[in-house]
Amino acid sequence: MLEFRLTFAQKDPQGHTRHDIAAAIGVRLAVAYGGFTMIAAEGGYIMSKGDLLVEPVWVFDVAVSDDYTPNEVRDYAVMAAEEIKREMDQESVYFRNVTGQVEFL
Repeated sequence: MLEFRLTFAQKDPQGHTRHDIAAAIGVRLAVAYGGFTMIAAEGGYIMSKGDLLVEPVWVFDVAVSDDYTPNEVRDYAVMAAEEIKREMDQESVYFRNVTGQVEFL
């Protein structure tokens, strides 16, 4: 088995926690790969002005069969990330592929 990770902010720019988006992503991951683990966590980054922004995030870890290639996993993650960004009005979604490579989609 291999594992990939998606991480994104829990709140949209208006400050609303979007459990509905997390639930929808969970359903899609479960249907595609058989399950997932969702963890509420905290993430942070340095903003353009140099300030540290720390915010609540959701972390989805997904175990996938060795039958999937890293490109197949990435293609699915890109689709999920596009949905998350659209629905949450987010700039990017953290993605760690089964290879360990990290991208901001």
